[in-house]
Amino acid sequence: MDHLDHPDNRDHLDHTDHLNHSDLWADLDGLRLRYWQAGDHGSPVVLLHALGASVEFWSRTLPRLAEHHRVFALDLPGFGRSDKPRVRYTRAFLAETVWRFAASVGLDRVHLVGNSMGGAVSMECAIRSPERLRSLVLVCPAGLGRAVGPGPRTLSVPHVGEMLTRPDREASRRSVLGCVHRPSTVPEGLVEAAFRHSADDGAAHGLLDTLRTFVRHDGQRMEVVDRYRERLAHVPAPVLVLTGEKDRMIPADYLDTVGAYPNVQTHEFADCGHYPQLEVPDEFSRVVLPFLHHAVGALLE
Repeated sequence: MDHLDHPDNRDHLDHTDHLNHSDLWADLDGLRLRYWQAGDHGSPVVLLHALGASVEFWSRTLPRLAEHHRVFALDLPGFGRSDKPRVRYTRAFLAETVWRFAASVGLDRVHLVGNSMGGAVSMECAIRSPERLRSLVLVCPAGLGRAVGPGPRTLSVPHVGEMLTRPDREASRRSVLGCVHRPSTVPEGLVEAAFRHSADDGAAHGLLDTLRTFVRHDGQRMEVVDRYRERLAHVPAPVLVLTGEKDRMIPADYLDTVGAYPNVQTHEFADCGHYPQLEVPDEFSRVVLPFLHHAVGALLE
């Protein structure tokens, strides 16, 4: 057995939150993006967060992955501390921004790890520039099935979403904790960070425009789901799809379909919600690290 597969019981013991990581900045012709970087060896991994989230949502996983890889957690435009321009947050804009970021920090071929909306953006990246992809890890991803929780569907409605995205600390708390099955695993300070980011000028526009790219009042957009299901089977790199057994935000009703693709592996985290990287960071790493290791080997064959 690979040493990365050995179980341990630190998930419920190690509650170090790592929220004070140093901010770094990439300037893409005037578009400033915040990112965190850790690790000084191994193939590069780029982490893309969920809707309404930020690099802080990788805080419990970043140091674990960085033991074996150079890891870059990115605040997508419109989120976290990155710039929030008044532009259309299309699939093309988001994917092109990720690849421009990778080029700006000197990365050629990368592993993309995307959670929820970040998973959908990762798929768009893979479709548009497959030659730059080492592997694809989709964590409770958007874009593969129609089902989505009532919150995103409500926010997608014009005018209603604008009224409901006014900064509110209690709303931020409900949003973060409502996505996890075990609230005690959420690091102290994460809710406060989410609230601070939501109060930035342009944050509501970035969130709503991105959301409406993928979701409408009756569920995830069928044209997006059809595109990603059809194209995922042809991604020329290994794919790992991770789900949470108790995920109420994006139920994994798509798993039987995409799990049958020859290039796709799957894993379900028991008693876990929408953020496995927060709730079960060690189990998350025990699953993801061997996959990344074997993906590199497959590319070298």
